[in-house]
Amino acid sequence: MSRALRGVVAVAAGCGLAGLALTGCVVVRAVKKAEVTVHGNAAVINLFASNLKSGQPSTYEVTYATTGGAPAKIVYAVRPPGELAFTDTQTGSGASDFRLIVNSGGQYLCTRAASASSHWSCQRLPKSGAPAERGLLDLYTSAHWVGFLKGFALAAGLAGDKVSSSTMTVHGFAMQCVDFVTSGVAGSSRICSTAQHLLGYVQVASQSTGFEITSYTASPPSSVFGLPAGAAITTSGG
Repeated sequence: MSRALRGVVAVAAGCGLAGLALTGCVVVRAVKKAEVTVHGNAAVINLFASNLKSGQPSTYEVTYATTGGAPAKIVYAVRPPGELAFTDTQTGSGASDFRLIVNSGGQYLCTRAASASSHWSCQRLPKSGAPAERGLLDLYTSAHWVGFLKGFALAAGLAGDKVSSSTMTVHGFAMQCVDFVTSGVAGSSRICSTAQHLLGYVQVASQSTGFEITSYTASPPSSVFGLPAGAAITTSGG
């Protein structure tokens, strides 16, 4: 039993000693119900998290399509020992594209206007990188959502919410999912992983934008980790 639940049980016992036996019993039953829900949520989430973390390929390139008012194509690729590429290609008026590239030459943040005729401009970053862009990249990693779900399990159980598992197929990818409804938030949320143990689908009820996998390869071309052809390169301070 968690520290929070033990505390509530102690309060219930104190009420009973004060002569509020009926109220105490109600509280105890509520606590026991919440504890069962917490354990149930944790079991579902731990199974999902284990599947998402175990067996993930060390080298891959995955493409996602985002949903919402500003659709974009996301490409996320990694290759040991230290190569990484993240590309966000946006659509719509006034949109811009950017790439975060990590290779043997260092870390680079590349941007251009969305027009195909626009030229790329790349800035070589200090070792600390680009925090804002790194934060966006984090949304497409399994570690981010595993942490989110583990924190959600306890809160959902105490609120009486229920977490469940399901399956779905998107663009030919069969996926295992965890579904949940948050108290006070309209709609349901779903996070899914593919057979390759990668994120395949994410839609959180409180967020207008989600994403789903459209393609995957275990052998990304070397060009993915290179800077855009003809890019103007500058060096940032720090």
